[in-house]
Amino acid sequence: MLPEPSGARAVLLSDPPRPVLVPDAGSLERSVHDAAAADRMRLPLNANENGLTARTARVLATPLGQRYLMDVEREVCVFGRNAAFAGMPAVGGPVKAGRDALRRMLGADRVTLDCLSGVHAMTSVVLAATRPGDTVMTVPSDQGGHHSTVPILASAGRRHAVTRYDRAAGAFDVAGTARAAAQEGVTALYLDTSVLVEPVPVRALRAALPPHVTIVVDASHLLGLVLGGACPNPLDEGADILCGSTHKTFPGPQKGIVAVRDGRRFGAAMDLIEGALVSSVHTASTLALAIALVEFEEGAGRAHHRGGPVLAHAPGALPHRGRPRHRLAPVPGQRHHHQCERRPRRPPLPAPRSAGSHPARHARGRHGRPCPTDTHRTGRRRLPRGRRTDRAAVPGSDLRSIMSTTVTLGGTDTLGTAAYGAFRSYLDSTYGIKAERTVAGLSVGYPTARALDLPHAALSTLAPFRDGQAVPRPGYGWEQGSAELRADLLELENLRTGFGYRPENIAVCAGATYAVNRVVEHIFETSGPGHVLAIAPTFYRMLGRLVQRGELRSVIGGPEDGYVPDPVRIEAALTAETRALFLVNPSNPFFQYYGDDWLTEVVALAGRHGVPVVVDESGDVFPRDGRFHRNPPALGADHVIRIVTASKRYLMAEYRLGYVLASARVMGSKLHGLVRTLGDDMGNPPLAGNTLWSHLVRHEALHDRGGSCPEPGCDEAEVWRRNRSWLADRAAQVAEFCARNADLVDQIPADCNYNTTVKLHAPGFATDLALQEELLQGHGVALCPGSGFGLPAATLHFRITHAIDEGELTTGLRGLESFLRKERTS
Repeated sequence: MLPEPSGARAVLLSDPPRPVLVPDAGSLERSVHDAAAADRMRLPLNANENGLTARTARVLATPLGQRYLMDVEREVCVFGRNAAFAGMPAVGGPVKAGRDALRRMLGADRVTLDCLSGVHAMTSVVLAATRPGDTVMTVPSDQGGHHSTVPILASAGRRHAVTRYDRAAGAFDVAGTARAAAQEGVTALYLDTSVLVEPVPVRALRAALPPHVTIVVDASHLLGLVLGGACPNPLDEGADILCGSTHKTFPGPQKGIVAVRDGRRFGAAMDLIEGALVSSVHTASTLALAIALVEFEEGAGRAHHRGGPVLAHAPGALPHRGRPRHRLAPVPGQRHHHQCERRPRRPPLPAPRSAGSHPARHARGRHGRPCPTDTHRTGRRRLPRGRRTDRAAVPGSDLRSIMSTTVTLGGTDTLGTAAYGAFRSYLDSTYGIKAERTVAGLSVGYPTARALDLPHAALSTLAPFRDGQAVPRPGYGWEQGSAELRADLLELENLRTGFGYRPENIAVCAGATYAVNRVVEHIFETSGPGHVLAIAPTFYRMLGRLVQRGELRSVIGGPEDGYVPDPVRIEAALTAETRALFLVNPSNPFFQYYGDDWLTEVVALAGRHGVPVVVDESGDVFPRDGRFHRNPPALGADHVIRIVTASKRYLMAEYRLGYVLASARVMGSKLHGLVRTLGDDMGNPPLAGNTLWSHLVRHEALHDRGGSCPEPGCDEAEVWRRNRSWLADRAAQVAEFCARNADLVDQIPADCNYNTTVKLHAPGFATDLALQEELLQGHGVALCPGSGFGLPAATLHFRITHAIDEGELTTGLRGLESFLRKERTS
């Protein structure tokens, strides 16, 4: 963070009527220089930072940084009939020299310096060297893999598998990785180790994998060590492609490189990277990288790298509070490392006092042991050099403890992070443009106002006056909800499931999202920190707050299985840290019921592991066949927690009501359990709609028994029949639209609910978010992307809600049809 600007000018604004300090450019420049001066006093030991030589740094500051590097051979580049741009042939020599230096040092057939960063190089290699539908194996984040790889693969339409790691041996499980690769049809192995404490066994992996499996090594953290001879060259070990950033162990600017050993096999991929995946190569950075490579080959940087890792700036020395420059010492025997292992915390030794009035700083690091890389003088003491400790002799030094800061990103898995972000991005763009112009909302997910009716007999229960007298307002109620409402809900649930629920098994709450968060909070409080395993695709938005309590992990099946994971895969994903299994039934966005056999097996395996199963049944409304879904007996088990909402089934979104069904042990009382959690958080669930809800539930139970309401003028049955007919007509309208448009390549048949999920054919769009934005901006249609639920962004799944105003539905479908027609012609 930059320090506070040292100068600013006061500007009076009429609204708000108070002075506001607006920093001017001069003060901001001074702040930057102040920050740079302060930074020079620090000792950077970050794995993602290195230093430039003076010559390389000067190149970055030249005016060439303001120019596009359009061509290095011609003075003038002509495109088409009218467009002309100036070339820079004088730049071609240095760039070629840098490429040649890198090619010689790596023994590569072909290299490129065009990539803008390590992640850009990763993305380019994925797009150029693999195909949509390929399965790419990577290193999991809790074993040091980079957090960006999985979402990049998903958005590019690639399937994902993970390497295996032997925690007991503290090394890659080569045989297990090879078996997994064969079972999952892996076509490429991307070794994306961003936290590296052990060498990656590239040679052994190459020998164990079939020749057709492309091995890519992300050398971002190894490049300087490889080029300096302190670490084996992955291309010599059998890797096909080497890529990565150039600013970690290599003392270059923030750029990316790609190198291949077989130029004929990967020539087309390199052509694609250089010809299409990079627009501007950033002239100054490219020149700086070229010069850094030439310097390195000449020996200016190599001498520093050989014999030990780079832990700070390339010259190996930094000023420290005006004292003489001090060198960083390599750790004996650690030739292949540039990152340190985290050891368990040990109590620090007492700090001895010097002759002065302050304690002399002892030669200890953060964890109370001698710092292995520091030889600074402190007072008159010389800090000792550290000794390498045998990993096996240190308890708790497995890879999880070493890399605990990179196990997950933001406390959640990459699939959940990407899905949550995609859904929130869709909401943000949609609501933002609605403030400016009319938008046809095709994906609201629930019935819009006035789309469906509630029975008049039910609405009359909300009348504020009866017989000329004001109806008493409900005020506060029990923390479990109205006793009358809970009794009516239990009667209907037991009628439909036969589970034998009792009053101690139910609590009313403020909707399904609220209930999920309170249930998860209760589970983490009683079981300790851990993670929730979600069955994807799912409604990740309601899990947004989960990461404040623990971690989120996901398991998802392949498209051939309708994205439903096999129970064997689910059980394999359960660990001692799994605190709950979460699923939405019917699924979202497909709104298909999980099979009874599948549910029975999943509930049973969760029970064997002592893991509760949280089932959100929000979408279980208005079945297409007219018959209400009957849950299998397995969902009545003591370790199953069911959540139901009133907003979808009973059209009561404005009252924010739902309920939780669980064992008496989970539900507890006002002193412990979920009831206490609910009470501490809200005090009392909202009671405003309790009478209305009780009326609707009693009539539904009456209908299930085959009876009819004896009250005169009751219109319950007629209204629900009319609503079902209207919903069927709207669903048929969407189905007819899908059948009429060949670019809607797949309509997923839903078992229930107000939504239909479709799959579009639009080759011009790499992700559903990009297509959604074009639909919104160019055609005024808001369509929810499937990536917001965890589906691959490249497959272009979208959810259409048909329970909206008929005019808006028609307008939205016309806009979607116009977009598809435009895509076909282009």
